[in-house]
Formats: sequence, C-alpha cells, structure tokens
Amino acid sequence: MAAGELEFLLVTSRKRRRWIIPKGTVREMPPHASAAREVYEEAGVLGLISQQCAGAYRRRKDDASGEKNLIVAYPLLVDTILPHWPEMALRKRQWVSAPEAVALIDDEGLKNLIATFARTYALADPPI
Repeated sequence: MAAGELEFLLVTSRKRRRWIIPKGTVREMPPHASAAREVYEEAGVLGLISQQCAGAYRRRKDDASGEKNLIVAYPLLVDTILPHWPEMALRKRQWVSAPEAVALIDDEGLKNLIATFARTYALADPPI
C-alpha cells in the first residue's frame, strides 16, 4: 500500500468465498470500535478508525429469512498489517483500488458505497 493513496481492504466471505469488506457486530462496543475489532479478526489489520461512518448499505442475509442487514462502513488509517490473524485460515485478504474493488465485488450496495466514498475522498481531506 502506498502512503497517502486510498485503498480498500477486501476479505473473502467464509461461506461463499465472495469478496466483501470486513464486517460484524460486537454488541457491547460502539459501532466504530466493533468495526476495528472485526478488521483485526477477519484481516489482521490495525490502525486508527474514524468515528464517522464512510457510508452504509442494506444487504440481504445469506440465510432463508430474506431479512436485510444494515452494513455501516468506517474508514481506517492503517498502521499495522499483521502476518497472522485470528481468521487467517478462513479468509483471504487483498488491498485494491476503488475501481478494482468495484470489479471484484458482487454486491451492488457495497460497490456503490466504495465508489461514492472514493469520489468523496478525492474531493476532501481524509476523514481521519
């Protein structure tokens, strides 16, 4: 990852092996802190996370319920990429540009979130 360049961290989902962003909820933590924990567990990345969300989208659950979850993304200023992490055996990780992320991801909501954040980031100061 080049200093100062915007890149997106993608991980594979555990069931369908699709490219997604790290996500999940730790109920006893604020949303941004929960996001930082999930990035560590799913991708082995540490850094300063913004309390301001980068965007949100709704995604249909992978089960038969048909329910939709609200996924809220938070930008992270990375300072450490660990060689080993808790879910290393379950997931792959990959750093990509916004256009590469949009090409790799199947979920339209996540594609839109990434494209919108990349455009906003290009016009403003970093959110962290």
